[in-house]
Amino acid sequence: DVYKRQLQDAPKASISGIVRTDGGRPLPGARVCAFAMGGKSIRPREAPCVGSTADGRFRLEGLPAARYDVTASAAQHLPGRHEPEDTKSNQLRLVSGQQRTGVEIVLQPGGVQVFGIVRDISGGEIALAQVKYGQSGWFGGGSVPTTTIADEEGAFSMWVAEGNVSLTANAEGYASETQRGRAPGTHYKLFLTPESVVVGRVLDVATGEPVAGARVSVGRESPVLSAEDGSFRIEGLAPGVYKPTVEADAGYGEAETSVHLG
Repeated sequence: DVYKRQLQDAPKASISGIVRTDGGRPLPGARVCAFAMGGKSIRPREAPCVGSTADGRFRLEGLPAARYDVTASAAQHLPGRHEPEDTKSNQLRLVSGQQRTGVEIVLQPGGVQVFGIVRDISGGEIALAQVKYGQSGWFGGGSVPTTTIADEEGAFSMWVAEGNVSLTANAEGYASETQRGRAPGTHYKLFLTPESVVVGRVLDVATGEPVAGARVSVGRESPVLSAEDGSFRIEGLAPGVYKPTVEADAGYGEAETSVHLG
């Protein structure tokens, strides 16, 4: 856990490269994203993304050390990913401070366009929400995840593979929402609930001293790390019943009672 905290403070890495068509031509205007992988990793709720320039090039900066699935999407094309030649997996591994260059993503023609809107549960539009796309479950079954950003009125569109679709919307101050359907033919409406938050502390049961760097989780949400004073804050939770659990070098623990969030 101390090592994980050191990684958070370590120099950030970057990924740069080019997006091409299957004919080898540079593809401008593609959206390139880096999805951090690993079940125990501390991941941001929103994946970092950039657009490719007029010559098809891109650069993703400020990335912590991790394994990444680097993907791209563009109009009239199927989503695609970078496939490293030096590994059997689709994941690109970055160490602290690494400047990874020469990353190439080739997009095949095709795909279908899906449309939707992101709203507050009370009915108001949510501007600039990030919408994530997956097919056959996140990171499974050959799925190539990608994202788009809703406009000021909450409307969004993206080009995806035909078939079963899973869309997840995230926005600051809200719990995420997922909707599944088919593409094309479905107009998606994702209603977000204002987020609930769990705040607490991690203490050593024997000494009562705070435990720093412990991984605190609720359900399937990515874990957060406890601070130097043992405090933690888990955001973006939907209404429900939660029982925080914790893993650290000293062992495993859980809250004495469940937490009911409205």
